[in-house]
Amino acid sequence: MKRSVVTIAIVLSCALKAFAADAEVAVASASLGEPEALARFLNGQGEWRGTGGQFARLEMRFAQPVLVSKIHVTSCGAAFADGVDAQINFDHTRVFVEGGQPKLTFAIAADQNPIPVQSLVFNFRHNTDVCVRELAIFNGAKPVALRAPKLRALEGSVPTALFDSRLETSWSSSEMGPVEIRFATEADIRRVRVWNGDPRGVQIYQGSPRAKTVALASDSARETFALKDESGLQTVQLKTPMKTKLLRVAVTEAYGGEISQARMAEMQFGDESSFFSPDVSAGLKATVDARLSGFRAAGLSDMVDRTLSFREDEREWSVRLRSDGSIFIRGHSENLERARLFSFVGRYVVVEANEKRVRIKVDGSRFASHLELDGAVCAAACAGGRGPDGERVQDEMSFGRAKDGFVFVRDEGPRGTSGLDFHDFKARVLTSSE
Repeated sequence: MKRSVVTIAIVLSCALKAFAADAEVAVASASLGEPEALARFLNGQGEWRGTGGQFARLEMRFAQPVLVSKIHVTSCGAAFADGVDAQINFDHTRVFVEGGQPKLTFAIAADQNPIPVQSLVFNFRHNTDVCVRELAIFNGAKPVALRAPKLRALEGSVPTALFDSRLETSWSSSEMGPVEIRFATEADIRRVRVWNGDPRGVQIYQGSPRAKTVALASDSARETFALKDESGLQTVQLKTPMKTKLLRVAVTEAYGGEISQARMAEMQFGDESSFFSPDVSAGLKATVDARLSGFRAAGLSDMVDRTLSFREDEREWSVRLRSDGSIFIRGHSENLERARLFSFVGRYVVVEANEKRVRIKVDGSRFASHLELDGAVCAAACAGGRGPDGERVQDEMSFGRAKDGFVFVRDEGPRGTSGLDFHDFKARVLTSSE
């Protein structure tokens, strides 16, 4: 009996060591606020402000699972006016904490039995202009050190999709052009992290080419490395370190198609101690400004980063278009052959904007659920999570200002399993107190 107990203790000890002792954030993004401020905040060097709206969403994915029992989220001063949702590990585990106080405690697990956490998504709901001073993660009573990739200043611009910390966006040279990075100061590059392909789902990943070999080149050096045909995080150690201000990135071989169409979702560079990304804040801001201009032209700027709500008899809808290009819908399908209640999370692009309406294309995942699953845009498949990926949906919608002050919402796309399956309704923009 004693020998069995010793064996179990050794196994448990080895299992615990497999999890990260600190919380290394691999990618992090927020629907509101400045990327540079977010990077500093996650490294304990300032605060993060989700300025300019409600339903700010903060998402982070860890390089390795982190054992977590509880999390503290502390505001910059005043109490959180509304509660906050935390979603864990892409499996739709949801922890809600009421507002009304400046420090919110999310009880994830018992202190003596922490759980491995791969991802965290915080939805700040109706809190307006949210400001967070501290995010503290605990394994029992012990705080876990938090660190994240830093941002390095650029001279010029680069394709944002490869460096925006959003795994739901991906780059290919045929769509977005070549990658030439001009750092403002010399960078020491010894390692490279890559998320290959378009990782939004198994079928999506396999349906487009992926990078097989990638070349990095400076003015004085060049190195080519191979990638696995896998959608998760891959880290490559360079044979020879590069110290350079100029770096070119090119796919030289591809899995499943043409080199020019090979996709990579994200790329980061590392020195001996940490990782960093080119700062694409300017490009992201320009994209947000262009997106918002379309809504302003139609007199609909007040609906962005808010909730459109419709309730009538058995039909109930909530629609959130965020300024970062993400969209959430909780709806009621009119197709009797599908689950009636659903949540949809995805991204949108504006395809038409004038004084009468805004028309968008949406692409994302539909989940049959009575819950409001307003979480990660790129769910389980992006990081090997155990939750469902949902059913892929592509559709078109339009919005316009009705005479009575409401906003009309119309389904302009296909009916059936490829669409959202509704016709039209009038919704109102919820106020901060609702």
